[in-house]
Amino acid sequence: MQTVGPYALHRKLSSCELGEVWAARDAAERPFTVAVLAPAAAEGGWREAFAAAANTLARSDGLPITGANHTGPVPWVACAAEQGAGAAHVFLALGQRLVPAGEPPAGGPRGRPGGGGGRGGGGAGVRGPFLAEGAPPALDAPAVGGYVYLAMVNTAVAYGLWFRGIGRLTATQVTLLGPLSPLTAAVIGWAALGESLTALQLVGMALAFGATLAGQLTGVPARDRDRGGGLGTGAVPCPRSGILKDPPPGGTRAASADPRGDAR
Repeated sequence: MQTVGPYALHRKLSSCELGEVWAARDAAERPFTVAVLAPAAAEGGWREAFAAAANTLARSDGLPITGANHTGPVPWVACAAEQGAGAAHVFLALGQRLVPAGEPPAGGPRGRPGGGGGRGGGGAGVRGPFLAEGAPPALDAPAVGGYVYLAMVNTAVAYGLWFRGIGRLTATQVTLLGPLSPLTAAVIGWAALGESLTALQLVGMALAFGATLAGQLTGVPARDRDRGGGLGTGAVPCPRSGILKDPPPGGTRAASADPRGDAR
């Protein structure tokens, strides 16, 4: 049985151009997943990228790495067994397509990461799956329905609602909506994908949400909210032209009492 460090590799889970992912156990028979970089990929310049991807995932995403060796002839990274891809996240972060065990791999590693040297150039991680799989399949009814859904619901309707909404807000309020995008992505990742959130991340989310909420509540003066325009300047539209003008001292009612636009 093949071993790497203290782990015995007993079942291959998947493979890609750069290496393999194994189910493994330690001396205490505890389960792990191990990503093993192929020697040819390590010599081809992927060793540093493999190590950087593992370190970044452990630091920013909380990947439960229990052991690693980036300097040996066969670099590897081990993770505690969990639901999801486990150590395979390292290869996924490098843009690799993992093929389940039993299927032929996409091919050997070509080129070097991020550069133009070596065989096949620096785009091997992008071109490899296309060269192995060929052109996309013909479109069927479900595929067309998916494209229609993406175009109409995810794009046309979503952007229509977005622009309609921000048209009713002040510039300050719209600016404060930006922090909601990463906050929403983090919540969806936690709820739908089971991703974990650290205490520091929760504090940052609370600050972003609090700042957004405070900005929405204080961005428009009360007198402008009562007028219903949300313009933040007290401007009102001219009845004839629709051009925004400052209201007269008597307020908006006196200016709009006469439908012909002549204030009385």
